[in-house]
This record gives sequence, C-alpha cells and structure tokens, in this order.
Amino acid sequence: IHGTTTGDVSYVRLSVNGQFVSQRLVDEDGTYKYYTRPAILSVNDEAIMVAYDAQGNELARQNVALTQTEGTLIADAYQVGGSDAYIHGTTTGDVSYVRLSVNGQFVSQRLVDEDGTYKYYTRPAILSVNDEAIMVAYDAQGNELARQ
Repeated sequence: IHGTTTGDVSYVRLSVNGQFVSQRLVDEDGTYKYYTRPAILSVNDEAIMVAYDAQGNELARQNVALTQTEGTLIADAYQVGGSDAYIHGTTTGDVSYVRLSVNGQFVSQRLVDEDGTYKYYTRPAILSVNDEAIMVAYDAQGNELARQ
C-alpha cells in the first residue's frame, strides 16, 4: 500500500479485518509504503490505514480500496522443430512474467517486455508435437492470471 499523509503524522498502522498487523514510520515527505503480505489475502478483506502522531494519538483513518490483479495471455502457434525456437506472445493487464509448462513440469520463467510481449526459448523443453506445452501468466506477486 502506498500512501501520503499531511500534518503531524509520525507513523501509520494497518488494520486488517479488525486486527492491527504492524506499524510503519512515515517518510520525511509524508509518504509511506506498506508491505501487506501475508496480512491481506483477499479483495474481500477489510483494510484500514490508521495515522498517528508521535505521542500515539490517532489522527485519521482511511479505508483501503482492494482490487484484484487481472491479465490475459495469448501464445502464438509454435512449430516444433522449426527454424524459430521461440514461442511468441502478448499479454495485457497486470501480467509481469510468464512460465512455460511442458508435460506438467515448469521449465523456467521469462519477464514480459514493457509493451506486453514476450519471446520464450523452447529448446530443449519441447521436442515433439505430442508434448503438452502451456504458457502461464503471473502478476508481480506470483498470482496466476491466465494460461494457454
């Protein structure tokens, strides 16, 4: 969670589903970054940032809007044994990286380029047209978003 405070705020605390998790000092410019894992696990959780002054007096509360990451994945057709040893494809949304699964085993992963495209080297993982190859897309936190 990234946020900005004004006034005499010294630190913030995160409350998830009515339970305080921990606290974080506010930077000199009034901003803060709060790592939420493993406290927030669902968009249905109730998250509230609470601001305090240096004496521990509560100054403000703010509900945190929780959203789910989303994304799509398209993998172009791949010719086994062809001259191009790459699977090419595109992604949309919050996709950060893709992984190749061949016959149920993940081979490795590849970051998605800034324009949402990827190029994945397939050799020696895919050797036959009978191999089951699946591209899987993930967000930056490792949540699976799509597969093809």
